[in-house]
Amino acid sequence: MFQRFLHSLRQGLNIWTGMPLALFMLVFVILQGVVMASHSPLSYPPDEMPHLSYINDSIRSPQALPNYSDGKIMGFTQANYLGHPPLYYSALGVAGKLFALHPKTDYLIFRLIGVGFVGLGLAFVVLMARELRLTQGITALLLFACAGVPMFSYIAGSVSNDTLLYLGMTMGFYGLARMANPARNGPDALAPVVLLVGLLIVFLTKATGIVFMILLLGAWGMRNFRRIHPVVLVRSYWPHLAVFSVVVGGYYVYTLLQHGGVFPSPGRLYGSTPPAEPLDLAGYVREYVGSMWRRLHGIMSHLSITPIGDRWQPVFYTMVCLPIVGWLVVRFSTPLLTSNRMAVRLFDAMALATLGTVVVHVVFGYRAYLVNGVLSGLQPRYYMYLLPVLWFPFFVLCQPGWFKQTVTTLFAASALVVFWASAPQVLLKQHQALQELPRNIGYADRNGLEAMSVRLPRRLTTEGNVETLTLANGELRAKGWVYDTTLGDQAQRLWILAGDEFVSSVPVLIKRDDVAAALGTQRALNTGFAFTARRLPTTLKPCDVRLLAEYRDGSVGPLKNDLCPQ
Repeated sequence: MFQRFLHSLRQGLNIWTGMPLALFMLVFVILQGVVMASHSPLSYPPDEMPHLSYINDSIRSPQALPNYSDGKIMGFTQANYLGHPPLYYSALGVAGKLFALHPKTDYLIFRLIGVGFVGLGLAFVVLMARELRLTQGITALLLFACAGVPMFSYIAGSVSNDTLLYLGMTMGFYGLARMANPARNGPDALAPVVLLVGLLIVFLTKATGIVFMILLLGAWGMRNFRRIHPVVLVRSYWPHLAVFSVVVGGYYVYTLLQHGGVFPSPGRLYGSTPPAEPLDLAGYVREYVGSMWRRLHGIMSHLSITPIGDRWQPVFYTMVCLPIVGWLVVRFSTPLLTSNRMAVRLFDAMALATLGTVVVHVVFGYRAYLVNGVLSGLQPRYYMYLLPVLWFPFFVLCQPGWFKQTVTTLFAASALVVFWASAPQVLLKQHQALQELPRNIGYADRNGLEAMSVRLPRRLTTEGNVETLTLANGELRAKGWVYDTTLGDQAQRLWILAGDEFVSSVPVLIKRDDVAAALGTQRALNTGFAFTARRLPTTLKPCDVRLLAEYRDGSVGPLKNDLCPQ
């Protein structure tokens, strides 16, 4: 047994050392996820706090399960609205128990575990590519293209069950690829085991993955209908089917009896507020397609950004769509199509499963929209598990020749352009977006502090505008812009005064394209401000608030509020 283990270990090492370029790119994409995990602010990735809250429930639970009955989002009184199966939360909850981790203070560790899940998933992608006879150069190119999709590394570096789902889906793809490999003579004991583990992960992690896998296996069975003998199939794989049925069936029967549903959640994100003038199904489909297309090149989160500039977005869409269009051409062109019919059937099944999952997504999304009136769930990240397998069919099925060489060259060129237009910009755009968020200020009691008088050089005129200023129940909200026309520069900071008393100051950094256009200079681009000051004296009135711009020469200038006489 030990000798067999050593033989398998040596064989595995030989496989990876024989693909240095693919291995390098695999590590590169993993490190990209580590960078995003290290630099994205806590709670800004999609649903990160609800995910962390379920992990916290799992850590505290003797059964290592989320609190589907009355779980709350950490730091809020709101009930957790996620209704996902528990494997991701239970796995990270066990890790939290073993290493005494707290989801909020040790969120980076939980993010890095997610990066590990995605990294393992990418390793199975590389093995799948090897199984389908892709060269390591093409495999490395496909991984590199993933690095140019902004949301891929962002989700990989966040606390999200999408990371574990990615691992489960790619294990399933690899298992099916081994089964579809005509070069494997005789029974393959590893393929059904990998497929089984992948299916267990998917069916206990997320509903969208479950839908895709059911449709994929159904479509694959239909495409191989003449080759499948049910009796032989059951006889060959009955232990795997039994394990799957007991584990998955046992969980869902328990959940149904315990919570009254197979996907329970303590609360709902949206209430029942039907739209006054609802879209018809065709209108909803148009909105779905348009939103998914527009959001494909950006990062959709609680701090959404668009790293890829407008001029490079057509190149991004070219990169994404070119292999798909190439596959459609090859699929219906006999001279270009490979003779590997098993691979053809496998990718046909994947295409049918993808279309079927989109249809299910639209139907359930439209039903939810008619109930709550919100166009929710229109996010491309739900299909992240298709990268880079989405691009495999063309490179696997197309015969060598001028057409394949041309598409490959264009794809490589566009991937290179997209990467340099995207990856170096992500952290910069995220930092800018953070700077542009309204500042939250807490006014503290000044009792026991001595006031001091200061002489400040004051300008007679100030170029700027207070666009909104509201004060209610001691909470002040203000927004506007200010520009130093004397020095031709942006103001340093904005001082907030309550009468003659200094409250706080905020930077003037928010991007204002309209101000720059109106003043005719790009120097006036980052001249906006927005802030919220809480716990102010309730006796304070809006016209008691004064805003002073601090300039780089040490002078200050009052900003005029049109609602209050000067």
